Amino acid sequence: MDVEAEKSEHVISEELADRVEEAPGYPKTDPHGDPIPTIGGGGLEEVLYDSLADLEVGQTVVIRRVSDDSSEMLCYITSLGIHPGAIIHLRKKGAFRDPLFIQVDSDEHIIGQEVAGKIFAAPYGK
Repeated sequence: MDVEAEKSEHVISEELADRVEEAPGYPKTDPHGDPIPTIGGGGLEEVLYDSLADLEVGQTVVIRRVSDDSSEMLCYITSLGIHPGAIIHLRKKGAFRDPLFIQVDSDEHIIGQEVAGKIFAAPYGK
């Protein structure tokens, strides 16, 4: 399928390309929160967010991006209910490289620093 997409991107009209881009409602990010380039070449304005590992105890945040570098890690993070738009509350954080105790909706989870470093968030309500 990727081969076909690669071929067609060089032969479709600009009008058809605009219609394809418009179809899903002009999303600015992919399902993991990474910016999507636009047909005109813009749209790669990446916003930098803090990782969960950098947050302070008691903070409530909204997830904005989840690293998709590792499909296994992404599957694990998703299984915890963590995705762009999810609300997370940091309940407890150990010193140094100790785990984080987080609340996702009504569920509590313990995640390691490596996992927390792959999840990026913004303050909730701002």
